Amino acid sequence: MTVVGVPGTECLFGGICSGGSICIDVLCLCVDGEREFEGQCVEKSVYDSRIKESESFQDDKLEQLPAIGLAGHPCGQGGVCRPSTKCIEGTCKCRQGYNPSFGECVRDLNVPRHIPRAFIPNHRSILRFPS
Repeated sequence: MTVVGVPGTECLFGGICSGGSICIDVLCLCVDGEREFEGQCVEKSVYDSRIKESESFQDDKLEQLPAIGLAGHPCGQGGVCRPSTKCIEGTCKCRQGYNPSFGECVRDLNVPRHIPRAFIPNHRSILRFPS
């Protein structure tokens, strides 16, 4: 039996999520700047307009923040972000040399990196192993 998770609920590793969300670290999460609204991932502009509509009926309704913020997304409750990110001005930002992608921080491939000689093809290593 396969259990399908809606945005904001648990999913098992490799689990199936609905509403346009994907399974990241056992949670069904919206990505690419989308927000969860009534079990669906929607664009921020759609989310904002729907929140305004619902606020006209409930003036005291507050935007609910996720428990943990993803890279490039709003910080979670109490400024909590994923371990690879830091909450800066309300957004979970990646450290230098990394960019947000689907809620994760990925290495910026345009940043030059030092490659140790031991990993250069056809390079003789000074390491000797006993035979």
